[in-house]
Formats: sequence, structure tokens, C-alpha cells
Amino acid sequence: MKLTVRIGAWDEFVMHPKEITKIAKNLGMPQWCRVIKDPAYKLVKNAKTQNYAVRPHNLITYDDQESLTAKINFVKEFGAGVGLHTVKTDDVNGECGCGRMPYLTYVVNVLKMWCESIPCF
Repeated sequence: MKLTVRIGAWDEFVMHPKEITKIAKNLGMPQWCRVIKDPAYKLVKNAKTQNYAVRPHNLITYDDQESLTAKINFVKEFGAGVGLHTVKTDDVNGECGCGRMPYLTYVVNVLKMWCESIPCF
């Protein structure tokens, strides 16, 4: 048996019983926002650990407003900052109904110590 694991918006892994093999494939917000609305997936929301959607042989982790806020506040407690590896997996065209670039917009707003809700979260 193998299990395909998609981590956040960045990576997909194929899990074999004793190894994990990374597959170079991006899963952006437009893709996972469709997945979390798919009734074939069971959603587990937990901002303290990680949100995920799961069905047989597939696991997709993702961030919503609550989990992003928890992660940003965690690093702020230590006086640290937040760096973004890439924004290419953000919703550049607003396909999910949250406006254009909702991750980047929200991170900037939280770091400014004020924020507006993302409508679809």
C-alpha cells in the first residue's frame, strides 16, 4: 500500500511502508480549496497542530485563517518574524473566493497588528 501525502501548498509525498519519496509537484490554494469542499474528504481542523483533509490514500494539509494566526503569533512570541518561501501557491487569481493573494494579505495584516477576516474562512 502507498499513501499520497500533500503537505501544505508546497509538496506532495508518496509514502511507502518504510520510506517517504518526495515528488516535485506544487499544490496551490486553488487546488486545496476545492479539495476541502469535496465530501469524499474528511476534514480535521486544529490550529494548534495542523488542518488536514484525508481520504483513503490521500492526505492534504492546509492553513486557514485560524491556523495562520496561531503560527504567526507563535513566532511573534519570540520576537521573530515570518518569511515566505514563495507566493506562487497563494490564490493569485482569487479562484477560491477569498480575493487575490489571501495568504500574503493576511500575513501582512497580522504582522501589522490588525487584520480583516478572510471571507471564505
